[in-house]
Order: sequence, then structure tokens, then C-alpha cells
Amino acid sequence: EPPERITLDAVASKVDEVTARLAGSEKAVKDMPIELKVFRLDQDDLTLIDLPGITRIARDGQQVDGKELERLILRMSRRYCEPQESV
Repeated sequence: EPPERITLDAVASKVDEVTARLAGSEKAVKDMPIELKVFRLDQDDLTLIDLPGITRIARDGQQVDGKELERLILRMSRRYCEPQESV
């Protein structure tokens, strides 16, 4: 199935939609990045990866210890920041 095409104005709402689908009603933090590939005819291609913000406190309804949540998010962030081509 070809990737969905959306306008740049629709990116934020699409990220919210995919986050809700992946995280579910418990708002779980998953080690599953949301990747957006941006293609423009007159510019280089760009891949955006939406990562959760770093936190030490689980939200209501999250079934995870705050310290474990922090470790998970830091691991994810480091993994996606390591490559030299990452900005």
C-alpha cells in the first residue's frame, strides 16, 4: 500500500491520530517511533521521527514505573540521535 500523502498543515493532527492509535487509552509509551517522510521537488528529502518527551513521572493510567519510563524514553532518544546524519 502506498504511503499516505498529507499536506504540511495536517502533520500535527496526523501525529496526534497515530499516537492515539499506538498508545491506546492507557497512553502507554511504546518503543515504536512515528516516522514522517517529507518529500519536496525542490528540496532534499527529510525523515521526521516523533519521540516522547523525557519524563520521570508516569501519567494517570500508564502502567509503568516512572524510572522505567525515563529509561525507555532516554534509550529511544539516544538511538535516534546517534547517527551522524541525524539533526
